[in-house]
Amino acid sequence: MEFEFMSKGLPKWINDIVDDFLDHMKSVFQLLAICIKGINSLEFIPAMIEAFEKESNDYESKLRNAQMEVSLAQSEKADGYPFLHAQMAINLWSSLESFMRNLLVGWLKNIPDAMKCDEIRKLKVKIGEYESIRDEEDKYNYILDLLEDHLMTRGSPGIGRFNSLLSVFGLSVSMDENLKRDIYELYCVRNVLVHRRGVADLKIVENCPWLNLQIGQRLMIRNDSYQMYQLAVSAFVLELMQRLRSYFGLKRADTDDVAEKCRQQSNELRSKRRQL
Repeated sequence: MEFEFMSKGLPKWINDIVDDFLDHMKSVFQLLAICIKGINSLEFIPAMIEAFEKESNDYESKLRNAQMEVSLAQSEKADGYPFLHAQMAINLWSSLESFMRNLLVGWLKNIPDAMKCDEIRKLKVKIGEYESIRDEEDKYNYILDLLEDHLMTRGSPGIGRFNSLLSVFGLSVSMDENLKRDIYELYCVRNVLVHRRGVADLKIVENCPWLNLQIGQRLMIRNDSYQMYQLAVSAFVLELMQRLRSYFGLKRADTDDVAEKCRQQSNELRSKRRQL
């Protein structure tokens, strides 16, 4: 999804944060493609060892290890590269979290009225702790941590956590319900991948009934699910940029066609994807 047409008129510090996030996501996508190519190329290694290394002292060991790697690669390929896509899903959520933190810290730092908001005024700042922080940006990170604690947002699922923080500054984002649910699913899936090593627990079974998971079932994240998550995150960032444009008195960018295409692609992926 292209964002260049959204940036015109926005402060440079915002565009720098958005560009950094988008550049990172592009690099991750490219790395995923490279990894898949690498896995697919492993099938030729045993034949190369047999052709060129039969006389080497460790020929049998090399051939055996290569055959084991091919077997593992074939299994990963046959299942739709679930391990690779699981790592990409974890990275996607972490990247979204990092993007939101950078944006909110930047907001506190660069918007004069941000520190005057009612919820910020309610924070119980320990002067000694605050004054001991030498780096200016670290001070704003400290304030953001206090705000998260005050609003109790850390356990909020999906975009709820982000919207609770954004609403303090009048920037909360409205989304298509299906795309919103996709981000919620990404949040739940990420937690299972990180904390349960990909094995479904009662929480994700109850919170995501549309996945039809059973307790103890291993999640299989494939390209269709990962693309669906990417589209939902992109739609969230797109709408957030619209809210930023509104804040700075800029005309809403004409993104109806882009948003509709995003919804259509997500609906297609959602209807066709294989079960996790």
